[in-house]
Amino acid sequence: MSAPTVGEIELSAWLDGEAPPGRREAVEVWLKANPGAATRVDVWRRQNDLIRARFARVAAEPLPETIWPAPAETARRDAPRGGPNPATAANDAPIRVERFDRARRDMRARLAVVALMSFAAGAAVTLMLMAAR
Repeated sequence: MSAPTVGEIELSAWLDGEAPPGRREAVEVWLKANPGAATRVDVWRRQNDLIRARFARVAAEPLPETIWPAPAETARRDAPRGGPNPATAANDAPIRVERFDRARRDMRARLAVVALMSFAAGAAVTLMLMAAR
């Protein structure tokens, strides 16, 4: 009977500590029996460490104001001022959504203008070519 193989998805889950408890030991045994796969997983581990080290400063930065804060952050931010203000909380989201909708409409309008200009330029070139015959 051949030993079951372990795929890359399961190896990745094991490396990230997300493998189911029953499979962790099986993956470890399989890696001991497959040194090539163990080397590949070790390369992934070092790559993960390098990525974490490279972007640790960015990960520690606060989120920009344009990203909505999590509800817990909102509650914590509002707590020193006497708790959350229902009027402010209710009005925050529609303003942001309205800005997003406006930006999306502006982008659609720009794309429509570009499409119209492209069509007009193509038509003008076609007319010039037909006139030149």
